[in-house]
Amino acid sequence: MILSATSGNLTGGAAGNATSSSSAVATGTGTSVNVSDSATGGTGGESNAQFSIANGANGGNASSTAVGSATGNASETSTAHGGAGGSGSGTGNSAGNGGTSAADATGTSSGGGTVNVGAAVTGGTGGSAFNGATGGNGASVNLISNLTTQIVSGSTSGTLQLTLSGTGGNGGGSDSGTQGTAGKANVSLTATNPGGGTVFATSTATGGNAGNSTTVSSANGGNATNSTTATSAALSLQV
Repeated sequence: MILSATSGNLTGGAAGNATSSSSAVATGTGTSVNVSDSATGGTGGESNAQFSIANGANGGNASSTAVGSATGNASETSTAHGGAGGSGSGTGNSAGNGGTSAADATGTSSGGGTVNVGAAVTGGTGGSAFNGATGGNGASVNLISNLTTQIVSGSTSGTLQLTLSGTGGNGGGSDSGTQGTAGKANVSLTATNPGGGTVFATSTATGGNAGNSTTVSSANGGNATNSTTATSAALSLQV
């Protein structure tokens, strides 16, 4: 944090990125696995709110991976949250933008167990702005999971549940300047179960909230688009 600068365009220190990966394998007959992994980017360095003049640094990026394999049931969850942008202060300066985020998860059962696989991604929030600075932008998310690029995937002769969600980061507000833009969310899930069992697929997309400003007209929230399709060799599928 920059505590007492009274002029100029200093920038807060860089935020740390976060990368995490978890995996588990269960080989005994009828054994199960439960894998949960998460990553959160750090907050960008910042001004001392309205009490110093500086730019905010961007939030840290986050990446998470979860992998599991079992002969029985399997549950794999991956969650990533981009770091928040640091606050900025002073006319001509700006707050930091939210950090990006990515997640992927895969699970298999060789014995026909139930497999639940999910990934959730949230873009980082834009930093707040003071003394005429511009608010930071919320990070957008773009999640396309299909047969070529699989963000969530699995295989079992039993039941496979795939879940994918993306949320855009909120835009940062400003007390007397322009607010940051809200992050968009684009999510598309094409689900398949190569093991031949039933497949259930769910995907959601949520745009970020707009930042507020006392001197600029209201901004729009982030757009959200979502689509889900599923295919399986089994007679039953649901989206």
